[in-house]
Amino acid sequence: MTPVWKASRCVTLRGEAGALDSCTSDITVSAAVNVIVNSSDNPALFLMTCTLILMRHSHAVDEYSCRDFDRQLTGAGIQLANQTGRLLNEMNIVPDMIVTSAAERTVATSRCVAEQFESDIPIAPRHDLYQAGPAAYLPAIQAEAMPDSSTLLAIGHNPGIGSLISGLAGRNLAVSPATAGVYSIGTDDWHEFSVLSNMVEQLTHLIINAKRQTDI
Repeated sequence: MTPVWKASRCVTLRGEAGALDSCTSDITVSAAVNVIVNSSDNPALFLMTCTLILMRHSHAVDEYSCRDFDRQLTGAGIQLANQTGRLLNEMNIVPDMIVTSAAERTVATSRCVAEQFESDIPIAPRHDLYQAGPAAYLPAIQAEAMPDSSTLLAIGHNPGIGSLISGLAGRNLAVSPATAGVYSIGTDDWHEFSVLSNMVEQLTHLIINAKRQTDI
């Protein structure tokens, strides 16, 4: 039987149909994905895929209390952001980097999420994502992504981030604070495409109020 090596990243097998058929019974499908390796003289070729997490910032104080850019998270917002990060960790969806709007509430959300993982996750605040529209996210991600960044989390504001989460899901979603959509992208290179669309991204998980939704 063809040996199978399972790794914690999403992949799409590229190889001979026979090689895939011979080891189909050994394949497990999960949020973290599997790499199938053919040990014959001509190894199967495989393509790694990337995981994109899009998240709205958590609950923030009312805007009349300070400048909008400086709005902080409420106590409930901190708790919800922490819970969402813990759920991502439990689902073994671990970002290599967080790309976020530079506003206080998005950066604070990023910190809360990052603290729920064992590894140190770098946070890249960007002013161009403050109140940005959907089209701003891919260029920001491409500017910050490292060659080994297979999983990225982007945190932003409504209506832009909500429109992007809904658009990539292919349906209208009410994106409340700390809602997160997890998407599988059929490439291992963030620079391979020029636009984010539901033709190349597939919604795999939806998290609302720190709860994984089952009806996606």
